Order: sequence, then C-alpha cells, then structure tokens
Amino acid sequence: MQMTDTEILGKYNRSDDKKGMVQILADLNGCDKDTIQQILIQGGVPESEFAPKKRRKRQPPAPKPDPAKATAAMPPEDESLPLPFSDDDMGIGDDEYGGAMAIIAVLMYSIQLYADFSGGIDIVIGVAQLFGVTMDENFRQPYFSKSIGEFWRRWHITLGTWMKDYVFYPFCLSKAMNKFGKWGKKHLGEHVGKTLPICLSNLLIFFIVGIWHGAEWRYIMYGMYNGIIIAFSNLVEPLYKKCLHACHINPHKKWWQCVQILRTFILVNIGWVFDCSAAGMGSAVRMIKRMITDLRFDQLNAVMFKSIGLKPADYIILAIGCIVVLIISILKERGVQIRAAVEAKPIAVRWLIYYGLIVAIFV
Repeated sequence: MQMTDTEILGKYNRSDDKKGMVQILADLNGCDKDTIQQILIQGGVPESEFAPKKRRKRQPPAPKPDPAKATAAMPPEDESLPLPFSDDDMGIGDDEYGGAMAIIAVLMYSIQLYADFSGGIDIVIGVAQLFGVTMDENFRQPYFSKSIGEFWRRWHITLGTWMKDYVFYPFCLSKAMNKFGKWGKKHLGEHVGKTLPICLSNLLIFFIVGIWHGAEWRYIMYGMYNGIIIAFSNLVEPLYKKCLHACHINPHKKWWQCVQILRTFILVNIGWVFDCSAAGMGSAVRMIKRMITDLRFDQLNAVMFKSIGLKPADYIILAIGCIVVLIISILKERGVQIRAAVEAKPIAVRWLIYYGLIVAIFV
C-alpha cells in the first residue's frame, strides 16, 4: 500500500515506538528502513532519532504569547537606514568594482536579506498573537547551520515544509523512485542506491525553488547550486566520515563545529551572488571570478565607503544592530528563551526593555 506523505509523517509523529514505526512504514511503502530514515531526516526529523538513545535535558515550556514580539522583532530592519544595495539595483554587477568590494556587497546583502525577511516574519507572528493566532516560526538562526541542508531546514521553514509535503515525499516515495533505488543498490552499492532517489528529489525541489524566486537563469542557477551541494554531500557522506576519522577529527568538538558554520556561511553567500546580481547570470559569474582573481583591495578606502550613501552614524547603527542580532541569536542557539527571560523580570524592568526597543526603532 502506497501511503501519502501526510499519512507517513502523521503515523511516525503519533507513534510511541519510533524505531518500530520506521520498519512498518518501510513495509507499507515497499522500500527498506534506511530509505524511510533518510526521507524523515530530509523532512526535518533529527538524525539523533535513529541513533542510540541518550539522556536529553528537559526543555522548558514555551512562553505565553507576548504582544512584545511584534515590537521586539522590529529592530532587525530599520527603514530609516538607507540600504546601499537593493534587490533590483545591487550596484555590484559592474566590472569597475573589484572582488573585495563585491565580497563586502554580498555580506551586506546577506545582512539586509536576513533582517528584512526574518524581521518582517517576526512582526507578522507578533501581530498575529495580538489576535490570539499562533503561527509557526519561519527562521531559526540559519547562519549557525553546519551544512547547506541544515541551512534550508532553518531558513524559510514554511516554504521548505510545503516543498517536502507536496513535492519531495510524493516524488521520492513514488514507485518509479523505489524501483530506481533498488536498481541503484544492486548496481552501485547500498549507500549510493538508497541515496540517489533522495538526491534527485532534492534537485527537483531546488529547481522549483529557483523558478519560485524568479523566471531567470540566475535564479535557476541559485536553486541548482544549493541542490547540487546537498545531493553531493549526501552521496559522499561515508567518504567524509572516513576522512574525519583518518585526520583524527572529532566532529562533535566545538572548534570543528565553528569551522562547519564558517564553511556553510561562505557557501551560502556564494549562492547569494546569483540571487542579488540584478544584471543577470553573466554578471554573477563575472562577480564570482573577480572575488577570486581580481580583489583590488585599493578600492577599500574612505571615499568608497562614503560613496555607498551611508553616513558614519549609519555604519554605527548597522554595527550595533548586527551585534544585538548576533547576541540574541547565540542565546537562542544555546536554548535560552529570550521572551521567557524578559517575562521573569520585574514589571518595571520589563516595560523599560519594551519602551527601549520602541525608542530604538524611531530614533
């Protein structure tokens, strides 16, 4: 019996015996247990669900809906601050700029995009709570991701969920993909055989994501860039683990996780080049080339920064805003519930924080 994606997720989430349910789902869908596990992992189920059980710390209860969410979310996007690069006119496609300037432009675009997108969604969530409506979180510290796959499970979560339910699962669990997976295991090996259907499903999803961003080649390339990295990572995962073991690297060490976060951040920003280069695909390719071969550090001077259109005070506001967002993100990444911590403060302190945020928005 072929189950729908909703039924698979529902049965797994409602089951008390997760391990046994994986085998049941595999039998019902005519595939093996490893394939179901890989699909569930891609669908957002933590990989630790399929590892030996470990004692987990009890998570604190979620805080009550707080109207302050709407105002606390506003600082990431300060509309009074002139943005040097917009989606329609990034100003970085011209060959007159060197690679160093292009790198700074992409980093600023990365900040703008996250502040605009995540901050706007937080405002929507806060306003909805004022009317008693609880909405799902849409961003979960994506720039702390250790892989591109994890990044897309933290960035625009609702879009990813829709894609998984209506594209990934129906395609990956189709009879054709099950047959293809069995053929792959027989001719290409166990790991490659069970991973290929997932890789093709991811490539299909990110091709659609590219079209969803816009009907241009640069957007298609943006989607395929992410899909190819994720597919390649899945295919070479055993080799990756062997290399770590050979180099005596413990993947759970903090320093290595920091390396993974930095690596992922760089890969994400390379992808942003295709997203932000308004002049087209050719301009994006030339821009990446200049980042490698023609940095022109001499352009990084006071005159250049002044020509962007930002005043010294604007740079200070930008720096303070980034520091605040970084600190809050680190605390949330460590499991600190910011709103619950604020609610625990005396009422005078709590409202002082609220009014401080409101003043910061309008000053």
